[in-house]
Amino acid sequence: MHINDVAVSLTCAGKIAACDPATGLRPSDGLLVSQMVELKTDFDQLSRVAFQQEYGIHIVDLMTPLIGGIGGGAEGTAVVTVANHLLGVLCYDASYHMFSHTHLRWVNNTDRMGLWMQAMLGAALARNTPIVTLNDIYTVSGPGTKELLYECAAGAAVGTVSGFNIQGAGTTGGFNRDHTTGLEARFIAEVSDAVLGWDRERVNELCLALLDKYEGTFDEPNRGHPFWEVYDEETVEPKATWLEMYYDVKEELAALGLNFKHAPRPRAATAAEVVTA
Repeated sequence: MHINDVAVSLTCAGKIAACDPATGLRPSDGLLVSQMVELKTDFDQLSRVAFQQEYGIHIVDLMTPLIGGIGGGAEGTAVVTVANHLLGVLCYDASYHMFSHTHLRWVNNTDRMGLWMQAMLGAALARNTPIVTLNDIYTVSGPGTKELLYECAAGAAVGTVSGFNIQGAGTTGGFNRDHTTGLEARFIAEVSDAVLGWDRERVNELCLALLDKYEGTFDEPNRGHPFWEVYDEETVEPKATWLEMYYDVKEELAALGLNFKHAPRPRAATAAEVVTA
């Protein structure tokens, strides 16, 4: 399995220390090289590139263009982000890019401007370049909330039909420590699979329905719960309350037209099946 970065260290020296073919990051893995907002780099980042080219590990270009920053609104920031990708190609020789655009006020990208910008940028890059880009879904909500799943569904659906490669989510705008679980990552993958073959008009209708369910929480977001409150730490399985929310939201999305590979809610075993077991 490809490992995308070791995020503990924030320095070039720390990243290098994590690399070892036997006990650390292998040449088949990746390390992030960041851009500073907006369209800037420094010697620490360029030193990472030099080491990574020598070691043979994948160079991952991380960008965080700000909606409401130098580029202005979504339209201007989309243009800036195209330039971000070109910088990653020319200065970093990146294998792939992590597109982590962020709303300056709410610190997410699942708002209306963020979703629009993701759609426009993804379509432009997919149509005109061979650049491989991941959509980095960033939410205001946290684990153990339906709002998190609604935000993830919108980001996953837009990313899928706009040419992005899909990965997991950054929750709570990054404000709350240990607020991440595997369940939302699985959910993102399931939504992405369910909208394969949809056109953008149909996904737009889905997103409008989802936005009604969560955008009213942006000013006072539900940050949810840390990992140990929604997962059993011994079995590493989601607790019943979080799992029920996941099933409920899958049923809501199925009613909106998503055809999931697996049923939204597992079928309960019959009495005969229980006796047989």
